[in-house]
Amino acid sequence: MDNLFENYELFLREHSNDITSPSDAIKLIADKSMFESYVAALTDSLEPKVRASVVNICNRQRSMLLTEAANVPAAQFGFGWTVLSLPILVDIYSEPLIAELCNVYTTDSPIASIPYAKIYATTTNYDGTTSEKRIPINSSGLVRANLVTQAIPPAEPYNILTETFPTTSASFRMNRRYLNVTSISITATASGGGTVDRTITCNFRPDNRSQILDTFTFLANDSAIIECTFQGHVNWDTGSIFYNIVVDDENSTTDTSFTINTATFNFRFTPITSMVGRTKVTPKVEMTDVTIDQGEDFLLDLPVEDIQDYKSIFKIDLARLLSEAIKQQIMLNKDYDLSYFLQGAQTDINTNGAQVTVDFDKYTQSATTLNYAPTNILDVFKNISPKIAYVMGMIRKNFNMYPSYMVTGLNTASMLRSLQDMAVSMPGLQGDVGFSGSMANFLKLKILESVTIPDDDIYLSTKAPANALENSTILDLIYKPLYVVN
Repeated sequence: MDNLFENYELFLREHSNDITSPSDAIKLIADKSMFESYVAALTDSLEPKVRASVVNICNRQRSMLLTEAANVPAAQFGFGWTVLSLPILVDIYSEPLIAELCNVYTTDSPIASIPYAKIYATTTNYDGTTSEKRIPINSSGLVRANLVTQAIPPAEPYNILTETFPTTSASFRMNRRYLNVTSISITATASGGGTVDRTITCNFRPDNRSQILDTFTFLANDSAIIECTFQGHVNWDTGSIFYNIVVDDENSTTDTSFTINTATFNFRFTPITSMVGRTKVTPKVEMTDVTIDQGEDFLLDLPVEDIQDYKSIFKIDLARLLSEAIKQQIMLNKDYDLSYFLQGAQTDINTNGAQVTVDFDKYTQSATTLNYAPTNILDVFKNISPKIAYVMGMIRKNFNMYPSYMVTGLNTASMLRSLQDMAVSMPGLQGDVGFSGSMANFLKLKILESVTIPDDDIYLSTKAPANALENSTILDLIYKPLYVVN
């Protein structure tokens, strides 16, 4: 901001003889080379990313000024006043409040079409059904073909490929990684009569020779411990499964007999010449037409005489004073807009599994008011810090984004800052026990507060690089920037 004013004032001083009349000002605006010289001087020493935005704004303002000049009466005074509206550029995000988390994009059109890409994955399951899911999804779901679970009887060959794909078994092969025996169903019959069905949970996998050999135990009806051996073989090429279970009766004192019913296997398959089991990803791009606000409606009512008197007699630049005041109010207005957009996104946040609830009532001195005066501050820290870490993990997992900000109300922001600075010293122990700013992700987040955000809401937000607007959390489009008529 200061650089812009300094460059602007320096340009006026160096070219004071070149801008002495309305016609000279017309030439400065209308002549492309002269205007580019003015913009180059105005944006000198600015950062490249900031400079690009300022140049875009200048070009848009030049177009607007030339349009205004062409539509006013031919009177010398009116024409001169219009083109003498040399813009004093104001970057309304140079001193951020919560606007720091917002990506700002300047455009030379009052209407912009913003693409919103939704990516859908359509999976053809092994049973021929299809399922469509939007990706990325939360961690509770998978985008892949369904797992085949089959209860297989013992002591007889069973071909899982022909059973699952009766007519197309040659188009698939078994996936070696996922075959697993998860449970065994046994019926126990006591000598005195009566049967009991038992399900034994297990986890048996084939070895490198495609053999399954493992032991397990369970309790008989009379509480005797029964030892069993599971023996099986898998033919990966043909899909044939064969197994048997041997009950060790020699060391058993039970009078209960056992019948092996089934063993439950889990399978997955790899398609060779088939689309069954594959997932097709399709982007669906929706265009959102946005009418961009031309700027806040702040009209300057500042007589030329006042400008001259204050600048000459009182050494006060009223034009600059007004621009600073308007800029500050626009920032406060923008805080409200960003808070509004954050609250409007809560449904999507919840859909993507990135919303959790923290209950502070039991930690406050009074359960009727959220006064942030707990009997033990460590309880509050243990309640809120893991929840924030959980949400950060969900955002990283689902979107490959790394939150940089915590955005909340004034009271909650003060509490979070206190927690970030907290360190507990334990007497009698070497070193400190607690947390410091470099030890936890929660402590690295920058806190932005606004009076327009409720104290019971905390938002974790990212800010994408300037060249990655498609990854922006919040995007603000600027069409007609603020400028001061001097």
